[in-house]
Amino acid sequence: MTTETLRTIVDNLNAPPFKKNLTLITFDSMTTDKLLQITSDVLCWIQGVPDIDIRSETPDETAMRLLNSLRILKYPPPKDIDQIQKWRLGILEGEKMAIYPVLEWTFKNVDRLKERVYLANYLTRIEVPVEDQSPEVVRLVNQVYEKMEEFKAIHSRIIESRTDFAAAEDIRADLKAMEEEKEQLTRKIERSRRKVANRTDLNRYLTLAAQLRQETEHNQELQHQRQEQRNALVRIEQRIQRLTRMLADLKREKDNIDPEKYLARLQKEIETNTYVLNEKLLNEIEVVKKNIEGVNKILNMRSVNQADVGNLKQKVENLNREIMEITMQRDKKDEASEDKLTIYRHQCTNVQRKKANIAEQLQTTRHDLDETETQLAIKKRELGEKTGKEELITSVQFKNYVNKLRNKTNVYKRKKAEMEDMKTEITILTRTEDILESQWKELKESIISEGRGVIEDPTFSQKKRPTTSAISVTDASKLKAMVKELNDQLNVKQSEVHQLKGEVEDFSRIHKKAYEEFSANENQFKNMERELQQEKEATQNVNLS
Repeated sequence: MTTETLRTIVDNLNAPPFKKNLTLITFDSMTTDKLLQITSDVLCWIQGVPDIDIRSETPDETAMRLLNSLRILKYPPPKDIDQIQKWRLGILEGEKMAIYPVLEWTFKNVDRLKERVYLANYLTRIEVPVEDQSPEVVRLVNQVYEKMEEFKAIHSRIIESRTDFAAAEDIRADLKAMEEEKEQLTRKIERSRRKVANRTDLNRYLTLAAQLRQETEHNQELQHQRQEQRNALVRIEQRIQRLTRMLADLKREKDNIDPEKYLARLQKEIETNTYVLNEKLLNEIEVVKKNIEGVNKILNMRSVNQADVGNLKQKVENLNREIMEITMQRDKKDEASEDKLTIYRHQCTNVQRKKANIAEQLQTTRHDLDETETQLAIKKRELGEKTGKEELITSVQFKNYVNKLRNKTNVYKRKKAEMEDMKTEITILTRTEDILESQWKELKESIISEGRGVIEDPTFSQKKRPTTSAISVTDASKLKAMVKELNDQLNVKQSEVHQLKGEVEDFSRIHKKAYEEFSANENQFKNMERELQQEKEATQNVNLS
């Protein structure tokens, strides 16, 4: 039981006429006997009878009295049979799970229950045993029933008159308030007239006030129309967005459609409908025709007496006996012939029976589906008329929308974090570039101050061609050694050139790849900014709707 239930019960028990002076803890810690006594006191108070001490009754008498009182008050018991038995046992034993709901329901419907008890005193019918139903008793019972109907009619008129009286009282109170307001307005008008009695331009001011009032009302009407137009524009934009999403979904379905799957489904549906039309419905029609023929035969028969009933029973017994004999003869024949197809016949019969059951379930399901769709369309139309909207969002659609919005929010947060990281990295790289440029300027200035040259462009780092001179060596062996040495140096230089060329190519490739990554990140950054702006505008539109 919830705390709210306990608080409702305790508050009503502490109020007159009980005045128990209980708390939530003391009430929840009561024994079963005290709970039963409190329940009995509450029901006696509702019925307007003196309190009964449950110690003077047996447990069965107490339980029967409480259950009878709840039946008169029309307390809704559990619907399941097992739960009903458990609930009755809980009432008998005074368990909290059975007593607390009864007390809460009673205290929440005091006025209605008292009226029901009042009506039950005059409208409860008394069952007369069959052996005591003499003509005089039957006449008196009919008179009592007639008086009950008259009492119902009179009571209904009294309730209507009370309602009309309450409405008349409300109207009278409204008229009195309006008269008081009229007097106040009359006094204000008189005071205003005395204030402006000496003014010569009163009529002009009155005319201006009337014009101001008209313009104010016209302005309010224009504001109202403007708000309606805004709401209509928002609804139209929402509808456009919804139709755009639907169109996109339909395009995706069209792109992903599989004709073979739909053809297979259509083939299965055609086969099912063919079976229902050609086999099941025909069999049902034949059965209905036979039933009609049987009913017609019964209607055309003469009146049946006891002798005819005896003859029919004798015929039924004879037919049952013949059926049993024929069945035994067939079984003996099957045992003698050892028919191996019997099991397959049984399986075929079972398959046909299952097929018929499934077809019947399919028909029932289709009928239920049509009824559900019709009710859904009616509910949507009624809600549309009440709310003034063309299309309504169901709870499932709203949940899906919330999930999509949550996913988009997570994507937005992730992309925003990536953008922040990119911005931070760009800031760091820009600062690093500035620092390197300042250091290069300082290094350049220090080199220039030392009197050395600075090469900024590598294309100008090539050395000038050395000047040639006359050959100073004439020995052939030395010349060969020099040529060999020069060739070795040339090979070394060529290998270094190839290595440097490879390094330059690798550097160019890395530079190209880094530039492509930078371009891609820049495009991604721009796209993310554009998407964030669109999502921000969509979120603002959703909030406005």
